[in-house]
Amino acid sequence: MQTKRYIRRKGRLLLAALLGFCGFVATQAPALAAEFGGSTSDADRPLLRVDVYAGTGQAGWTEGTRGEADFLTPGGLLRLPDGSLLVADTANQVIRQIKDGVVSTFAGLPFPAKLDERNQPIGGFLDGPLQESAFQLPSGLATDASGNIYVADTGNHAIRKITSDGQVQTLAGDGVFGFKDGQGRTARFHSPQAIAATEDGTVYVADTLNHVIREITPDGQVTTLNKASERVAEIYPGLVVPAGDYLDGSLSQALFNEPSGLALDDEGNLYVSDRGNHLIRYIDFAAKTVSTVAGGGTESLYSESNRLLTASGGYKDGTGAEARFNAPEGLAWSKEGLLIADSLNHAIRLLQHQKVSTWVGGSSGSAGHTEASAAFSLPVDVTVDEATGEVWVADSMNHQVRILRLYPLPESAADRKGPLFLYELREVAGEEQLLLNQGRLDVPLRLLAETVGYTVTSNSDGDVVVQGEERSITLHVGKSEVKVSVSSTGEVSPFTLAAAPYVSGGKVYIPLREAGALLNKEINWLSEARLAIMRDK
Repeated sequence: MQTKRYIRRKGRLLLAALLGFCGFVATQAPALAAEFGGSTSDADRPLLRVDVYAGTGQAGWTEGTRGEADFLTPGGLLRLPDGSLLVADTANQVIRQIKDGVVSTFAGLPFPAKLDERNQPIGGFLDGPLQESAFQLPSGLATDASGNIYVADTGNHAIRKITSDGQVQTLAGDGVFGFKDGQGRTARFHSPQAIAATEDGTVYVADTLNHVIREITPDGQVTTLNKASERVAEIYPGLVVPAGDYLDGSLSQALFNEPSGLALDDEGNLYVSDRGNHLIRYIDFAAKTVSTVAGGGTESLYSESNRLLTASGGYKDGTGAEARFNAPEGLAWSKEGLLIADSLNHAIRLLQHQKVSTWVGGSSGSAGHTEASAAFSLPVDVTVDEATGEVWVADSMNHQVRILRLYPLPESAADRKGPLFLYELREVAGEEQLLLNQGRLDVPLRLLAETVGYTVTSNSDGDVVVQGEERSITLHVGKSEVKVSVSSTGEVSPFTLAAAPYVSGGKVYIPLREAGALLNKEINWLSEARLAIMRDK
């Protein structure tokens, strides 16, 4: 075993600046509370822009531009050195490539017109040139230093290899599920879902429904690294099936339950998403041990009286032992930490310095463009780019690939010591127009409203009316109570400001944080730079 291996799968190095920014924002939380007021619950997240990278959101098969293409439950991602992105379009039975803004088939025979009993495309098992090969529910992707690409061909119970000259080969497995070590096609797997590859072409496999981690040498020899589970689970009274288990300790005796994500760190050791146990495990190859590094409640996952197929999941940030996951899957390693596609929590989590935090997501849906508002639907994989710091997510049930980028401050904000107010990337107001008042940042109401396309008028009762396409806000100088009317529903709701609007220098001022809530915008404050940022959700 090499003492030094490098990740070549999903875990390309995430820029230190990206995660360093996360730490920077976290250090600002006390100052934010004192200087800006309001909630600091998201202060430990980096400011992100979340966008659709490819996919209309409709399940199907369409090629073309990123905005025109359709996917069907994408299940794996791989960033290539040429800047393109490979997507295991799992239910479409092919590997797609996103390059120069266009989505095309990279490998596999698409059969969108031939459907199975579930009304989904039929796959196959065929080696050969890229466009003449066939896959069955491809998922995890990896690459080595020579440019070979590896595919966890889940439905074929095989590991496929795409050579640098464009040939698809079967590295191991014969298309029949089973559990057997051996050479190449003599070996058998059961629904392998994730892989990681070293520089020299050694491949690690999360053999998901065999509940084991396998190693494949470059010449195709398959070896099982840990102990196979002997536990059974009761699906219905009287019906039992093989199931995974849990045990830390020596590698040869360790037990897993549906391992579904892998990432190698800089020392060549392996992180494992132990999906059925809702844990993140760590294999130290030098010590030949397995330990749980994130996810708690492992003392009594299973017992004779608890014959469930999987453990119970949860959702909680905190230290490694305090944290809870719900079916974690794809992993991506960086020098600063581990990104985790926490699938049933619909979130991307970060394990950094032995602490787990939610980076983005946490609720099921498809909307939202910021770290606090974005929603996902069963994200199953994540990959990062070392050069740009961009992060891609396989948002499987939204049938899309999403992209996360750091919020870039405009050049006008560089080296400025505010207060400074920005809307998205545009400077709106500087120190001469903003007022710091008893720990709040107050802004001119008319300037704020007109910045986001609202009009400001007054009525015969002396009220100030802020009118937009979807909502109307009625307030009065000197009174904290506000009335919000939503035109589409006719709903009228009361709202109380932290401080009553007041007049200064001939302008009506209002607390920015509450004003953002009234306008359905997200407000962030970077206290070191004294920057207030308003963003569309």
